[in-house]
Amino acid sequence: MGHPITKSNPRAYPSEVQGQLKDGRNYLLRSLEPSEETELTKLVEIYRSVYRELGEEWSQENATRLLEDLFSGNDLVAFIEGEIAGAICLGTKYTFEGKAIEGKEFFVSQPEQHSGIGTVLFDAALERAQISEPDAKTFTLITFEGSGHAREYYNKLGFEKDDRLVVMDAKLNVVREGLKTRIGESTRR
Repeated sequence: MGHPITKSNPRAYPSEVQGQLKDGRNYLLRSLEPSEETELTKLVEIYRSVYRELGEEWSQENATRLLEDLFSGNDLVAFIEGEIAGAICLGTKYTFEGKAIEGKEFFVSQPEQHSGIGTVLFDAALERAQISEPDAKTFTLITFEGSGHAREYYNKLGFEKDDRLVVMDAKLNVVREGLKTRIGESTRR
């Protein structure tokens, strides 16, 4: 499990970053405010919409819990002209190569995909992570096999598919049954 990105570095990253997209619209990047229930609600709405397009039907409750867990100071939320456009959550973990930045979630609302806000958001989050974790040498993330746009985007940034890894999942009751069978096989004499 990754660790939150610390804020102990004296060269602290600014709490807000403002700029202008190529189309002239203004953007603001900042961490999610814990007291801003409406911001979290809007992020949950965007998250559910983006992942629905990828075939995942997230309930309001599960998406809210996920984002509440992830947004703990190592996040940035993007606003365009005052409206939430997306977010990124990073952490750190150790690999055999040393410390790595870990992409936990990164999503941009469908109307704002291809606007440039995702690249601005990713760049700012990575810069902030490198200030907080100067020893990190690699960046790891997981994306969907069938998400052509996301995979193409990550490839353009220099990411490569790691064919050594396979993501696996199973229903808990299926795993429990499998364990019962294995335990039974292991203990018979």
